[in-house]
Formats: sequence, structure tokens, C-alpha cells
Amino acid sequence: MKSDQPSLSPDAISPTQTEVRSRRRAVIYLLLLFVFYIALCIFLAWNTVRPKNFIMNRDPMTEFGLKYENVSWKSTENVTIRGWLIPAQGQPSRGIVILAHGVDGSRLAMIKPANMLVKSGFSCLIFDFRGRGESGRTNCTIGFKEVDDLLGAVSFIKGRSELKHLPMGVLGHSMGGAVAIMAASREKRLAAVVSESPFTSLDHAIANHFQSTLGFMGSLFSPVVTKFGEILIGCRASDVAPIKCVKLLSPRPLMLIEDQEDKLC
Repeated sequence: MKSDQPSLSPDAISPTQTEVRSRRRAVIYLLLLFVFYIALCIFLAWNTVRPKNFIMNRDPMTEFGLKYENVSWKSTENVTIRGWLIPAQGQPSRGIVILAHGVDGSRLAMIKPANMLVKSGFSCLIFDFRGRGESGRTNCTIGFKEVDDLLGAVSFIKGRSELKHLPMGVLGHSMGGAVAIMAASREKRLAAVVSESPFTSLDHAIANHFQSTLGFMGSLFSPVVTKFGEILIGCRASDVAPIKCVKLLSPRPLMLIEDQEDKLC
């Protein structure tokens, strides 16, 4: 019996050359888009941690007429940390405060609060974290190795005969605020901590940054950028977590300053 259905030739069921070329182009475009996505994630991670050094064009004397001393010390990996020691003006020092700047800042950002503290009778030590300002040209680690930079400041103060007897505190902003908490959890000689806009943990801050910048698209970038960032800084972002260290500060005083509009903390 003959079938009423027409038979299909091999040519009829095989894709045409035009269809094949279209599929190949689609695959190539998808691959290029994926490569661009990965390259962009790598760039965003690298741009955050890359060295951002420069020579200072301002100082406490030109800004506020404060006498100061250029100082330096060695941190881990033999990185040189540079800063300014500003003594209390016109009276015996009530104590010394270490001031720590944010991720893309430098000691210049801390001159104004240092001026306030100095005029209140405190000596101040302000410095550039690694990879920032005039300190050693190496990658920033967004709080991981910066803890060692700040602990080096403590050791520097304790090595100065005119300073080592003074009560010591730390004031940090943003990344510096996070570092202040983590450093104080390891260094009991830091008698008080003021932390302004610190992040609770680095992975949380990265996720919040992308969400606030890109909305729902942020979830496409934050995990991959975080992974490449972890490779660059040498640790897991979740391990850079001041929130885990807060309980170790007790019974020393901790003052937290947060902006209600801050979406990164």
C-alpha cells in the first residue's frame, strides 16, 4: 500500500547554509559576550585593588598650620608605610589617635579630623595604607593586609619614648573603620575605637555596592567580581569581617557612626 504522505528528501530536512551561518554567528556573539563579561569583571576587581600612589601636594602645615613630622615603618611583606606624626599643639598630649582612611583615599582625607583632635589636645598619626598615597606600591587588599599596616602604626608609637606612655586610640573611615575594628581585636593597646561607616564583611559590601549601582543586574556581577578579587587579595572576602571581631573589643569603648543612607555597610 502506498502512503499518501510525501516523502522528504535529505536536502529538505537538513539546515540550509544560511541557517548554519546564522547559528555560528549566534554562538560567536554569545562567546564574545561571555568573554567581554569575564574581562569586565576582572577589570572591576583589578581597578579596585590596583596601586593608586601619588606624591602629596598638601600637608598639615599648609592646610591648618600644624607642625608635623614625616614618619615611616615597615608592614608585612616589607611594604613601607608612610605618614605624618602631628603632636598636640601648645599643651601636653592627652593621648594619641591613629587615623585610617578609606579604600580609595589617602592620609589627606584625615587631615581635617586630625586638626580637630590636635586642637582638643591629642597627638595624631595619619598614614597611607599600602598601595595608596606615598606608601609602598602594591595591591590594596580592602582590609585584609591593611590590618598589619595599622598594627605597624601601633608598634611605631610604642617605639617612640615620648609617645609610648600615652593612651592610644584609633579613628577610621569606611575601609579604615573596618580595619580599625579588626586591628583593635588583635591589639589590646588600642584603648578606644571610633569607626565611621565600616562594612560588616567585605563580601556583603561588594554585593551591596553592585545592587545599589546596577539594581537587580548587580547579582550578575558581584559573585564573579568577588571571586577574582579574592584571587588578587589572597583571601576569601567573607573572612574580612569586622562584625566577627566586635565582641573581642569589650570592655573597651567602641563608637560606630553610620549614615542612614549608607547602602554598603
